[in-house]
Amino acid sequence: MIELKNISKDFGKQKILNDISLEIKKGEFVSIIGPSGAGKTTLLNIIGTIESFNNNNNSQLILNENEIKTLNDNQLSDFRNKNIGFIFQFHQLLPELNLEENIILPAMIGNVPKKSYSNKVKELAKLLGIEGILKKYPDSISGGERQRVAVARALINDPTILLADEPTGNLDSKNEQIIMNFFKKLNTEMGLTIILVTHNKDFAKISDKIYTLKDGSWV
Repeated sequence: MIELKNISKDFGKQKILNDISLEIKKGEFVSIIGPSGAGKTTLLNIIGTIESFNNNNNSQLILNENEIKTLNDNQLSDFRNKNIGFIFQFHQLLPELNLEENIILPAMIGNVPKKSYSNKVKELAKLLGIEGILKKYPDSISGGERQRVAVARALINDPTILLADEPTGNLDSKNEQIIMNFFKKLNTEMGLTIILVTHNKDFAKISDKIYTLKDGSWV
């Protein structure tokens, strides 16, 4: 499902990641923890194909049996849209779109027929308890509701891989628990492969495996 071999990342003379290797099987829930500046977000972005890595002969990133280095930009964008869902610490909803429009945006970008996602958005909204606010705009709802909208957006294209970067970092304890419970449900009941970057040790504990990153290397 996901395989990294000897992945490194430099910014100028600064080494952000140092020969990272990792294998995640289909349906696994993995957490990555570590101090700020350890390279966690960079690693997640590389796995999500939104950031490049050092192109060494021995480096390799394989997602769903696709070797990422062999894909051109258009192929990579298409692969990302169809296979990977992203959830960020800051919801990154577009303020000019209502909540339903924000959720379906990845489907529209991927030219998914409307009939294929119209029922999906209703299903996700019901699961996340946001079905009554879909016509509202991001500025008119709470932070917890915005993050649940962001979760729905990440899932609208039925991705096989869900990447989450501190998804509860700005939430109160109630909304934090809602998101944690939903992640566990996605993994156990729907078999979604999840990679979570978090400082929340309680959240990390519900995953199958926990990896610790420090100074760009596994500890």
